[in-house]
Amino acid sequence: MNGDLGAPVEYVADDQKIEKGAHDVTDVDSARAMIDEFINLRIDALLATNDQRPSLLLSGGIDSILIASYLSDKSPDVLAVHFCISDDYVGRKERSIAAAVAEGLGMEFVVAEPTSEEFGCVAQSVAHDLSSADVWEVCAGAVLRCCDDVARKHGANGLIFTGAGADALFCGGKTLTPAEWASTVQGEIASHFTYHRNIPDFYSRILADPERHVQLWQSHRATQIAQKLNPYVVRGKDFGCDKWLFREMAKQRGIAPSFCFTNKDPMQSSSGAIRALECSARLMLSRDKSHIAYSDPLEESSENIIGRLWLMLGQGQK
Repeated sequence: MNGDLGAPVEYVADDQKIEKGAHDVTDVDSARAMIDEFINLRIDALLATNDQRPSLLLSGGIDSILIASYLSDKSPDVLAVHFCISDDYVGRKERSIAAAVAEGLGMEFVVAEPTSEEFGCVAQSVAHDLSSADVWEVCAGAVLRCCDDVARKHGANGLIFTGAGADALFCGGKTLTPAEWASTVQGEIASHFTYHRNIPDFYSRILADPERHVQLWQSHRATQIAQKLNPYVVRGKDFGCDKWLFREMAKQRGIAPSFCFTNKDPMQSSSGAIRALECSARLMLSRDKSHIAYSDPLEESSENIIGRLWLMLGQGQK
């Protein structure tokens, strides 16, 4: 094994020039063994760095489900934390999946569930701390902060495990051909596994002790594996299933197939976080009498809302 498996974060693209991988591992059993060995050693090494109760951000997607199947064995007291907006109906399906997975694995399960308005306030604070209004970055930071607050209330002050990084390494959620696979993985590693991506000190701005946040897949060894696995091993023989290998592994580890093969949108969307920002904007406008003379911001089109906010931004710049 190369690379420090216990390092909380490794910026692979800052240490070396990223070349195209060979992607020559075509045997499913060999690929499964490589992933299995990596996850086992990586979790063991990480847990050895912190003896306090860990938490896992369990979204209901395959990345966090697969990690949960390993982490529950290695740290029986791990706390599974799920995030969803309490007044958003779309995320209820993922919540039920996450709860069922946690129950099946014997993990304590808690939910961070702010209202849209509460989440909007957290997001504004995060936007200030990040000096950014990028909706994806802000939502990711706000969700992490909400989950960590809940985890701490349940005594989970140790490492925070997430499945972040898997999409970059294994082309999750992307529409591409097998011929494009090698160059896509190469580009994803170069752009995502670097300190200089978008907001360099993201986690130190979100958490008081950012070293607690670990991305399981952000390691040298993980990138080596990703650049060896053939795309048909990752997506199945018909190349038609996003992260098929992960799903099959989770199924073999006892997770119900119906949970393993459920598709999900990015967390910012599926959890209701982005919709919560829209809801917060509508509520803010509706409380200002200057905005309710001709139509109701709570009911009007999104185009109108964007127009109002743009005009308010212009007023503030004068």
